[in-house]
Amino acid sequence: MRWQPRHTMYLAASLSAWGDRMWTFAVGLYMVYATPNSLRLTALYGLVISVSVIVLGAPVGRWVDHTARLRAAQLSLVVQNVSVCTCAVILIVGLQYADYTASTWNSWLQTLLQVLVILVADVAAAGHRRQQDHHREGLDRRDVTRWMNSAFRTIDQGTYILAPVLVGQLMTFLSPVVAAAFMAAWNVVSLAAEYALLRVVYRSVPQLAQDKQPPPPPAACCGLGGWCCQRLQDMGQGWSAYFRSSFCLAGLALASLYMTVLGFDNITAGYGYSQGLTESTLSLLTAAGAVAGICGSLCFPKLRSVVGPTLAGVIGFSLAVLAQTLSLTSVFLPGTAFAPLARSGAPHTHTSVITLFSGIILARCGLWISDLSVTQLLQERVPEWRRGTISGVQSALNMTMDTAKNLLVVFIPHAQDFGVLIILSYIFWVIGWCLFAVYAATTGRRPPAHGPSERTAVRRRLETGGRRRTSSRRQPRWGRRKTAPLWRHHTAGRKCCGPRGRRHCRF
Repeated sequence: MRWQPRHTMYLAASLSAWGDRMWTFAVGLYMVYATPNSLRLTALYGLVISVSVIVLGAPVGRWVDHTARLRAAQLSLVVQNVSVCTCAVILIVGLQYADYTASTWNSWLQTLLQVLVILVADVAAAGHRRQQDHHREGLDRRDVTRWMNSAFRTIDQGTYILAPVLVGQLMTFLSPVVAAAFMAAWNVVSLAAEYALLRVVYRSVPQLAQDKQPPPPPAACCGLGGWCCQRLQDMGQGWSAYFRSSFCLAGLALASLYMTVLGFDNITAGYGYSQGLTESTLSLLTAAGAVAGICGSLCFPKLRSVVGPTLAGVIGFSLAVLAQTLSLTSVFLPGTAFAPLARSGAPHTHTSVITLFSGIILARCGLWISDLSVTQLLQERVPEWRRGTISGVQSALNMTMDTAKNLLVVFIPHAQDFGVLIILSYIFWVIGWCLFAVYAATTGRRPPAHGPSERTAVRRRLETGGRRRTSSRRQPRWGRRKTAPLWRHHTAGRKCCGPRGRRHCRF
């Protein structure tokens, strides 16, 4: 197989995802180590990330729409890698001099380092989100986008299997300081490699150098004449365009899944650690969840080609809600930490927490099918010149729900109250399924912005057995070979006699 530009994009995405997965897993453990008896610091870290996406999601998306692709991609790459390196250095200082920082200024120096880590990590997360969007830029063909979306998701989940295991081994058998130094060095090397790969991709694909939309009209003066006024105007236009689009209900369904602790985030990892699960066990559970996610990513292209992205999303949401029912039952099983149901004198068992993580692992397959379906619908039903704005608002909406989750954990930080969060999370999973079902029954039946309607495309694929339908002139007529000897016999190899052709020859 010849090397193509998309393979270079896959390589760049692999380097970026590996560094991000290592950092995401490590920073969660560092937060748990800093406050082992509470999940509040971990929730504050997620809260800062969520608020920044809510406030800056639409303006940054609008900036991406009006910026050259290569320049935006390079800037996002530099911001992400430099921020992770800075965080790693701060963590090395904080871990190496933990006693000194804890005793200086009544532990205010330690608090200052924690605040710096959270803020710089927020910048790194913002850079990674924009980097993921740039990997998909300039792709408008549906047959290409569905396979590349699945490939990017598979790469992300594949690194999610190996990267946490590597970091966990470094932190367990060497030290957290060595792990932080390794991540800093990795991001320095990855920055140079990804930068070069991006230039190769943008030189190989001339379409990426074209403008994404015509120049925007000059913005009217709003009276205040400042940067804040312009940012507020961009935010209002982005949210207004989002709720007027046909994609709205599908996006709301996806956003509902972010109001949950039933996932492999830092909060759930902290809860598992507080219930007696070791770092090795948590890394293996994380890897199992990534394997389930890869299965969903690999199933999506075939599922989409047979039933279309809308019905594939319905199937994904249904599978995810069914699997999360198992997580809901963990609240009522022996070994639960939920205060109203916990038994003080009962022997300690891991039945409840293992059941919780089992449901989360099984739900990853349906979750990624749902996520890929919504992503495909965004690319098919939203014009490219508005796609960055809608994507930015979708990220802001996702983080709004994530902010609500983090606020709940801030006010309910103890493990004995975690059952309340599980119940609320399951309710929002059901709400997301209902919203997407309404979308599939109403808006999802309408034809997309370009190409045939989804029902027509699915019918054609079913008629041709999943193959592309060729032109009517190229369709073979299977009866010709049987009738050929008749007309060839009496015409000596020439065309059949008669004005209506050989099929109507009497000989």
